Amino acid sequence: MAKAFHRWSTLTAPRAWARTVATRLWLKQQFGSREAPGVEGEVGQDGRLLITATSSELDDLIARHDFLHRIAILPPRQRQILIRSFDGETPAEIADALDMPAETVRSNLRHARKAMQCRVRREGGELQ
Repeated sequence: MAKAFHRWSTLTAPRAWARTVATRLWLKQQFGSREAPGVEGEVGQDGRLLITATSSELDDLIARHDFLHRIAILPPRQRQILIRSFDGETPAEIADALDMPAETVRSNLRHARKAMQCRVRREGGELQ
């Protein structure tokens, strides 16, 4: 954001600029460069990243974004546990990390998954 302050007078779309910078920083952190492997793109006039090719990493990113958007209905603890599970941690690993019994983790996962299934059914979609 310090870059935005220095360039403020030249920014025509500050939100789009911030989104683009954040996307590039995330890609650099995840993949070691400003672009994901197999993804080509350019920045449009509004500052958004225009992706012209797809890859399995991009498909994973889209699925993760959809998942994170859908879990917003969950209570914070269930959301935290479900995200850790989505990232590949086992209930035992989650329990150790959060200093709680594994049965509590499994119970939270069960309730979170049930809530997610209900939401997906209401939306007419399906869980992947």
